[in-house]
Amino acid sequence: DFNDFVNANGMIAKLQLKSRTVGSDYDVATFANSGSVVGASVFVLPVGKDDRQWLEQGVVKQSDLKVFFQSGVQVTPEADITLSGTTWAGSYYLVSFTDYDLAGELVYRKAFIRDRRT
Repeated sequence: DFNDFVNANGMIAKLQLKSRTVGSDYDVATFANSGSVVGASVFVLPVGKDDRQWLEQGVVKQSDLKVFFQSGVQVTPEADITLSGTTWAGSYYLVSFTDYDLAGELVYRKAFIRDRRT
């Protein structure tokens, strides 16, 4: 299954899942240090020709990465994503993500992430 594939071929990513109280004021420092940190196995690919529609719409850039998360990994729009020990080592933020399910069961999440240095 997909989880076995990611475990065998993927890498470990660290996600800091940010938390924000809806409707409340918060300062940037508090938000930056909020949330929990989890490790997750992910599968990473560069943005390619099969992502043409996203490129044409301006949602992603050619320099972005495509990350596949296992179904049990919670991904939030405010997540900080750190990849280490790979060609793509660095700190990233979430650009967009899509859930893929089968018969109502989440199978995996595909996300586009962007390097914080760009």
